[in-house]
Amino acid sequence: MARPRTFGVSKTKRGDSWYLGWNDPDTNRFVRLSLGRITEEQAERARKIAELERATGVAVSNKEVEEINRGPTLADFFESQYKPWHNTQYPASRKKVDNVMRAVLKRFGSVALVEIRPKHVEEWKAGRMSARMAHGRTISMGTLQAEFNQFRATLRKAVQWGLIPSNPFGAVEAVPKGDDPLPRQLSREELERICSADPRSAPYWRFMANTGLRRQEFQHLRWSDVRSLPDGSTVIHVVSMMSRGTRTKSGKTRTVPCNQSALAALAAIRAAGADAELIARPMLPRSFSRLFERAAERARVDARLHDLRHTFGCHLAEAGVPIHTIKELMGHASITTTQIYLHYSHDSAKSAVSSINL
Repeated sequence: MARPRTFGVSKTKRGDSWYLGWNDPDTNRFVRLSLGRITEEQAERARKIAELERATGVAVSNKEVEEINRGPTLADFFESQYKPWHNTQYPASRKKVDNVMRAVLKRFGSVALVEIRPKHVEEWKAGRMSARMAHGRTISMGTLQAEFNQFRATLRKAVQWGLIPSNPFGAVEAVPKGDDPLPRQLSREELERICSADPRSAPYWRFMANTGLRRQEFQHLRWSDVRSLPDGSTVIHVVSMMSRGTRTKSGKTRTVPCNQSALAALAAIRAAGADAELIARPMLPRSFSRLFERAAERARVDARLHDLRHTFGCHLAEAGVPIHTIKELMGHASITTTQIYLHYSHDSAKSAVSSINL
């Protein structure tokens, strides 16, 4: 009695190469086929097709085989695999990762992961460094570094998940550190003009300039986060708000003392009939930024909402506050971020050294 024909195909890896293997019932011999240096996912697809071909006797077209060997494009991987993982791990930066990857996907979105080479990345990097934004300014090194790092991190995950054998960024030079413009610091006179241009929202701007809160942090700040200490001082508890559907940028909770100007701003907000729970009146994040921008335009001050945070950091540095203290007050994840304010501490450092005169 003849044995039934079987069509099973196995896949194995030897060194860096994948192989398919099966028993040929006609010759009663084991056949091995080399697939070369491809990913495990590609090898599995090839195995299924080989198994189907043996079972049906119908060959798969060359175009279909090419698609199998090509694997997912960067856009496919980013949208279907990387973003769902990233948004679960870092829900507060889901919009940021889209914005940062926009220029990357414009160039590499339709390119298969396995086809991205170090040379391609170097050419893209050089192009971005010389590119011009719509308003005519060269793209900042900070923006380019963010794109470079996110692109590298995305491909690192593709390696970890077995989609590509290695990360092409391993052979790419990092983005050089450039001299980005110093953070914009509002003078006291400029802040007064902006507040005068929008009296209703003025307490918001004054409070943010005196506490260094990010837009998201202030918009989610609750009255219950304002706390009085036994020594009579008042602090705000800036929460890592995973339970509130968002979180601080660094993912950490911090405490920021309130000075007299911040306390006066809180009193003005409450007196104006604030929400029972949130300190700021609810509105979309972009609408909140536009509220400030319109006030700045009326005051004839070139400023954006985030400059209030920079103003806080700059004034701390000018006052001679240690950089590690500034880092904690501003909630930076890395001291490297805080170092942008070191320029403003040079005068205070000079005065401190001059006062020694040993």
